[in-house]
Amino acid sequence: MRKLSIVALVLLAAMLVSCGGEVINDTGIGGDGMTEVQEVTETLTPTETEAPQEVEVIDEHSPIASVSPTGEDGVYAIGFANGTSVKFNVSAASKAFEEAHANGFEGNLMLMLSLSALDAESKLYSGTDIGAQAFGGALAKMFENYTYYFSAGGAMKEYEVKVNETEGYHSEMGVGYPNSATQTYRYTQIIKVAEGQTFELLCNGQNLPMRFITAYKNGTASAIDSIVDTSCSTTKFIVPKGVDGVVGTFRAVDGEVVAKVSGSSVTKPALLNKVDDESLAELMGGKYAVAEPNLKTSQASLKDGYVSLGENHLMNNKRLTLTFEISKLNDGEVISLGHGESAYGGSAVEITNKGVRAYYQAVMQEEGLNTLHGLDLSGKIKVTVKTGMGIARVSIETARDKVVSGDFRWGGRNGTIFAKSKGAELKNVELTWGSTDFEKEIWLFGDSYFNMTDPNRWPSYMLNEGYTDYLMSGFPGRDTVSALADFKELLKYGTPKYAVWCVGMNNADSASGASSAWKNATDEFLAICKEKGITPILSTIPNTPDRINSFKNEVV
Repeated sequence: MRKLSIVALVLLAAMLVSCGGEVINDTGIGGDGMTEVQEVTETLTPTETEAPQEVEVIDEHSPIASVSPTGEDGVYAIGFANGTSVKFNVSAASKAFEEAHANGFEGNLMLMLSLSALDAESKLYSGTDIGAQAFGGALAKMFENYTYYFSAGGAMKEYEVKVNETEGYHSEMGVGYPNSATQTYRYTQIIKVAEGQTFELLCNGQNLPMRFITAYKNGTASAIDSIVDTSCSTTKFIVPKGVDGVVGTFRAVDGEVVAKVSGSSVTKPALLNKVDDESLAELMGGKYAVAEPNLKTSQASLKDGYVSLGENHLMNNKRLTLTFEISKLNDGEVISLGHGESAYGGSAVEITNKGVRAYYQAVMQEEGLNTLHGLDLSGKIKVTVKTGMGIARVSIETARDKVVSGDFRWGGRNGTIFAKSKGAELKNVELTWGSTDFEKEIWLFGDSYFNMTDPNRWPSYMLNEGYTDYLMSGFPGRDTVSALADFKELLKYGTPKYAVWCVGMNNADSASGASSAWKNATDEFLAICKEKGITPILSTIPNTPDRINSFKNEVV
């Protein structure tokens, strides 16, 4: 966290001038804070000259120097140390501040805002090539659209809502499971609640006992706050501190089931929509410092079909994105996004109107992620899968909300990037993928010896030692011809300084010489490296009882 005492205070000072709230100083909330406000709101005044001339403003990285009123109602200026400045308007946020003030949370709300802006500034310096002016513009948009990013806090009232029943049961870990032959459980959607309220289920006016009551905090199941009742007799749940959502599992009954939330509660300010690296870059109107070419395809509509992009074998740092519009995602309809659905090493996520699941490998067995998302999937939707070394995370974003999963196992590194719709009619579909690894100086090409996490394979030792600054391409069973094709494809988007060639086990030598497939592909690989100024590094290949590689090792 950089410049906490400066950046947090300048933003707080600006908001306090507008809203008349308490000053948050280094010792907490309280005091009139006039000295602090006067110190941090000095306006940067350009030096006057007899003959002003136009000066080109270079939008370079620069820390915040001041936040000051402009004289216009509700309008402030962010000044940066390099002399640039930008205006922002807080008038659109006045109602939110009034609500926070009425509930006694005004100070908390502004502290949260200032810390979020500070976090944004640190991301500006570390993750993007955006300068001070663009960053100021991003902050201005956050202020102007305040209610999109922040809730002010207020009263959470009593209400009832019809339950959308899902067959099966929802565990305390937030995972849905199918019923066995002797079970008749059903579970609810995520019901919004607040601390101190009472949650219960009713059918025909009668309480329903619950087997599981799964508590959620910010979209993540909290086992410690959940209830597992083996006798299935619990009928009421008092919402603990920090819990904002509940899923109830009950035995199937005839008749409409209603979730009832009773007792009013005051909610504290919260960040509604996380400002992550991607959304910051979009707010700033810029791009990441590391080039990440987006390979994309578009389609006007998609229903009961596929859209796909070309094959690639990247093992890490991929980002797959599917955007579309939909009137509503209904029961039984499924949207999928993945890499290599039917290929060995393929992985995918499936999204329904209730939850999201992850699948792994060609047989698509369920893998580590099966959770509810609690979103209204209608309008414009954005689904993103970001991959790491053998893991991934998925995010789903609507016009208002965004949820991000935890890590789950991911193997997608073979076959095509694809999206699929089953039953749902999608409009204005766009599928893209990219990778930050195109800019790495070292590119590694291999086969099953490049298994990322298996301790029997050497890449796992690189990962354990913290070495990740390379592009890695490969999958079990890949031969040299396939590796060459991927090498040539990736060169369209970047050029490494070193290319490491660890392939050949799947092109065994004959009794009289090196594999011709390996030799021809390797010769072409070397020729391409020479043409592009890449230093090639070849690897010898181990001999096994059924695969001899001695001739190719002589060539190496």
